[in-house]
Amino acid sequence: MVSLIVDGERPQRIREAWGHADSVTVMTTESGDFALQRWRVRGDVAFVETGRSVVALALGSPSPVPMSLQGTASTIWHTINGLRDSAEIAVAVADAYDTEVAVVQTEVIAFLQQLEEVGLIERHRG
Repeated sequence: MVSLIVDGERPQRIREAWGHADSVTVMTTESGDFALQRWRVRGDVAFVETGRSVVALALGSPSPVPMSLQGTASTIWHTINGLRDSAEIAVAVADAYDTEVAVVQTEVIAFLQQLEEVGLIERHRG
């Protein structure tokens, strides 16, 4: 059983993307919690895209170190547009690799948190 918390406008779309409706519990919320926050690239980040690779640098960091994103990491980066939340990013990544969302969900969330920790992306209300 998988439980997701999403805003009131998208529960059916998220349920459909996860596959079997009987294996997914979708809880809705209108409050200001994690589900309503979208991911976006921070304004103080410089990045260069070459083909399917991305090199990003958090200029606001006291000791900025370039981060090279390739493969799945690059795919995740390209889905961060300020409009998508974690669940929607996982759906986009699963679609890109023709797999089930449940296969990529944990890794996508962990990577988003890693990008946030190094100062490349941030959460916002969109």
